[in-house]
Amino acid sequence: YCIIVGLYGKIIREVIVIKEIHVTGFGRDVCKSTKERTKLIPNANLIHFIEDGCGYYNGLRLRKGQGFICPKNVLCDYFPDKDEPWTYSWVNITGEGATELINNLPLKNGIFEFDLADNLDAIRKIKQHESNYSDELRCLGVLFEVFGKISQSKKKENYVLFLWAVSMKLERI
Repeated sequence: YCIIVGLYGKIIREVIVIKEIHVTGFGRDVCKSTKERTKLIPNANLIHFIEDGCGYYNGLRLRKGQGFICPKNVLCDYFPDKDEPWTYSWVNITGEGATELINNLPLKNGIFEFDLADNLDAIRKIKQHESNYSDELRCLGVLFEVFGKISQSKKKENYVLFLWAVSMKLERI
């Protein structure tokens, strides 16, 4: 945290400073009902955005408009519904700031809600970036925009999310 203090020591605002974050992968899966269960311990924070259909994450049934996070180094278990298999976009993030970012999202059991209309275009932009530096920065900006929108439902007084001041970098696999 960074605390902005005014005259006479009064706290004006708490600000989260997001440190280094790397986007190390992204993609989209259109699952078939026959897709097998995925059990993995990711080496990055793996974030899923369900675009259509239903599926199961760690035993909980999820649907379109929800997302889930498989935290780095934590066993996750997920698979599509047999009758209505899901389609999801996913993003891998690593770096010192990735854990801070995830800890400040309004999650319940690793699950979040998101507005498809506002966020799907932004999620797709993440996948469409080119390899030059300015496109990589725009891609990272889209990711922060998506998480900023998801975070709007989290209430905390004097709270500002996603001011990043240390460093940011985007990597491609």
